[in-house]
Amino acid sequence: MRALNNDFTFVSTRGSSVVDYCVVPYEKLSFFQNFEVIRARTLIEENAAVGSYDPKHIPDHSLLCWTFVTPGYDVQQTVSHQLTDNGNVRSVKYDTRSIPNDWMSDSETISKLNTFITELEESEINQLNLDNKYEDFVKIVHTEMDLKLVKRKTNIYDGKSNKRRRMKKSWWNDNLTLLWNDVCKAERAWHKCHSGCKKDLRHIFVEKRKLFDKSSQKAKRQFWYHSQEQLLDDQKRDPREFWKKIGKVGVGNERQKSIPMEVTLDDGTTSTDTNTVLNKWKNCFDKLLNCNNQTIDTNVNINIPDDFLDREILYEEHIYNSYISKHKMILACNRYHYCDITRW
Repeated sequence: MRALNNDFTFVSTRGSSVVDYCVVPYEKLSFFQNFEVIRARTLIEENAAVGSYDPKHIPDHSLLCWTFVTPGYDVQQTVSHQLTDNGNVRSVKYDTRSIPNDWMSDSETISKLNTFITELEESEINQLNLDNKYEDFVKIVHTEMDLKLVKRKTNIYDGKSNKRRRMKKSWWNDNLTLLWNDVCKAERAWHKCHSGCKKDLRHIFVEKRKLFDKSSQKAKRQFWYHSQEQLLDDQKRDPREFWKKIGKVGVGNERQKSIPMEVTLDDGTTSTDTNTVLNKWKNCFDKLLNCNNQTIDTNVNINIPDDFLDREILYEEHIYNSYISKHKMILACNRYHYCDITRW
């Protein structure tokens, strides 16, 4: 049953009008189900709390909603066909560098192609039939490739261990592993698809990627929050354990356990001999701390005489400074009105 709810698509203080339309091809009208125009004020009042929005900032244009039922493919089924029973992706690679001379030239293949062309010419011209015929042509080509080309099968495992990800990402968990594998599978299915469902596969890939990014950020926040809480508990309970864990946070976790026992000599060569390394370190530190045995007197006391600053403070100067200070205080009190001072 079709539902139609028309309304103004532009509502403002200047008036109401219809400025937004939904243009539909005539041959697609049979797929039409319903159409509705929702005003922006109605949409905000139904979904936002009272007082959480400014009525002056409500958009003028309305929201147009409609529903169409169109023929298509079961996208989830298309994705599942590319997976094996154990969840791994199976890929078949063909050697296209050496194509035989009898490629697509035997009587059986020619008969299939002629039948395919005849059915294509007699079929109704629409997107669904074209997609189906394309799939038939792909099957003919794949059959010929399986018979006459060298091929090999490769299995891409789901990577449930993901040790390489856990090495530098302490917040990684098994749920992120499953979500990441789903993203990879959806991306491969999208890139390998050459039929009409490619757009739907891309939409599935984008949604799975958004879900993974959201879960990844959530896992990061939870990991660092629990780490901070644990550090605070250790600080109160065991300060020694607290400082041990502080050294493993951030860059400290990537520090080398030992200092490399090697130095670069003056001639450019690298030496790992223990005595040579120790002597080189000794000479470098000696030159760094003792600059040719020069002593620099840093206790410099410079006395610069000034008659104006060295003279005694006069009584008039003291009275003048007191008057200036009290005058500033009165101005400040009059400005902020929090006290009352009698002028003198």
